[in-house]
Amino acid sequence: MKFVIEIVEIEKCPDDWTTKANWPGEGIYRVKEETNIYAVHSWGVSFIGNDEPFTKTPYIQPEEQVSESLLLKAIAAASRAENLR
Repeated sequence: MKFVIEIVEIEKCPDDWTTKANWPGEGIYRVKEETNIYAVHSWGVSFIGNDEPFTKTPYIQPEEQVSESLLLKAIAAASRAENLR
């Protein structure tokens, strides 16, 4: 089973990384140029460790896709519209 976890990369770790208010918000963060991962959650901040066990796959926003049946219906409607002119 695979899970997708968003890890937000930030430029610099807060000086007091243990205080939740010093982070941009709740989430999982990786400091750029480091391998440390931190989790900011409702109870505070946790140091998770380094990012070695994670598989790094950049997220690419999927484009909107049209089903084949919808495409065929659009082509059929367009061809009928041409015949009506």
